[in-house]
Amino acid sequence: MSQITYGWQVMLADLSMILFLVTASTVPAAPSGAADYGLPAQPVAPGAVFRSSQEHSLTRWLDERARDPRQMLTVTGRFGPGERSLIAEDVAVAVRIADRRDLAVRTVIEPGVRSELVAVLAFDRTDHGQE
Repeated sequence: MSQITYGWQVMLADLSMILFLVTASTVPAAPSGAADYGLPAQPVAPGAVFRSSQEHSLTRWLDERARDPRQMLTVTGRFGPGERSLIAEDVAVAVRIADRRDLAVRTVIEPGVRSELVAVLAFDRTDHGQE
């Protein structure tokens, strides 16, 4: 019978694992200089979604929603070719509508295939409604 011997490979694997654990324990959860963009740490399911193609206006849609200080309205304006300034105006109008209702607002303007305005109301306010 042959005897299987373990030598330097096992010792190297053990040392590698120890080095990994020591290194991982010294890394902070988030880098200290990381930029905070005000986005939630975990994905949040939207409470309600409005699209500009719906029959009624954003004003009416917001009036139909229950108000909660923990909610934030994320307004995303997607613009097609040559329509960036038009969608930026639509986003500005949406922000004014939300401000009149004392809603926290986050805005995003990005290129898309066609122009559209999407508003998402979710419980993802980072300051938890405290001012």
